[in-house]
Amino acid sequence: MLEISRKLLLAGIGAAVLTKERIEGIVRELIKQGEISKEEGIKLVKEVLQKGEEMQKTLEAKIEVGINKAMERLNIPTRKEIQELREKLEKLIKKVEEITKKKK
Repeated sequence: MLEISRKLLLAGIGAAVLTKERIEGIVRELIKQGEISKEEGIKLVKEVLQKGEEMQKTLEAKIEVGINKAMERLNIPTRKEIQELREKLEKLIKKVEEITKKKK
C-alpha cells in the first residue's frame, strides 16, 4: 500500500511546488485513513521533500542553460565580458591621459 501511496503523492508533486506543510497534511490524512503507518509517513515526507529539491535543482539548471543560450543568441554580453571591457577601457583612458600629459 505504501508504494501506491508514494507513487500517487510523487505524481501529485508536479514541479516541486508543494510546501512541507502541505505534504505533511496529505501524509497525515493517509495515516488517519490507515493507508500508511506513522513510520511510513515520516519516510514518505522525507522522500517527497528530497525529490522536490532534486526536481527544483534540475529545473533551475535547465532555466540557467536556457537563459545563457538566449543571451548568446541575442548577442547580450555577460557580466564577465562587460567587466573585461571596463578594464580595457580604464587602461586606454590611462594611456590617453599619459600621452596627453606628455604633449603639454
